[in-house]
Amino acid sequence: TVAECIDPANIALLQRCGCDSVVCMAELSSQLLVQEALDPGVKALVHEITSNTYGQEFYTVRAVGTTWAVCREAPEAVGALPLGLRREGRVLINPGREERVLEGDMAVCIAEERPSI
Repeated sequence: TVAECIDPANIALLQRCGCDSVVCMAELSSQLLVQEALDPGVKALVHEITSNTYGQEFYTVRAVGTTWAVCREAPEAVGALPLGLRREGRVLINPGREERVLEGDMAVCIAEERPSI
């Protein structure tokens, strides 16, 4: 289950209630404001990759290979841009080439449509 949380103080409560993922809009909006101030144009990028109606979007696909260097090849072969690994609730963005790919890892990538790997 995914829950939206307005007040960051309630994140732990929602997690204790069994939510698999909690999206806190207050945290995201303040982080986005800072990023846009430091690097103008970031908002347009975030808008496109979080849209589900046009452009490029985030996708997670099963990670294949023994290392990140090998894992990157499958998404790249179908035109996707691999960004990192999702592992046990954490995200490793741009891991080192020799980072081991573990069973259950998911590759996070950007693509026009979900890559079939």
